[in-house]
Amino acid sequence: MFFTLLLIFIVTILTAVTVSNVQNTLDETKVIIDEMKIIMPQIQEGYQLYKDIIPVACSDKNFTKFYPKYAELICK
Repeated sequence: MFFTLLLIFIVTILTAVTVSNVQNTLDETKVIIDEMKIIMPQIQEGYQLYKDIIPVACSDKNFTKFYPKYAELICK
């Protein structure tokens, strides 16, 4: 009888620890999702700016002359 109660107690403690860990993981995931909602528009703006700048940079002779490695990578 005592062994059964002890076993139930141990299982209950392990379950509580697992639930607590899952709750912490969910809270951290919510924070990450909220931060992604803030960051994504900035990433999209940066990518659009990148797409707008590439043709200008690739047609600039100073850029292609002084930064040939970068020009080779982005001016395909």
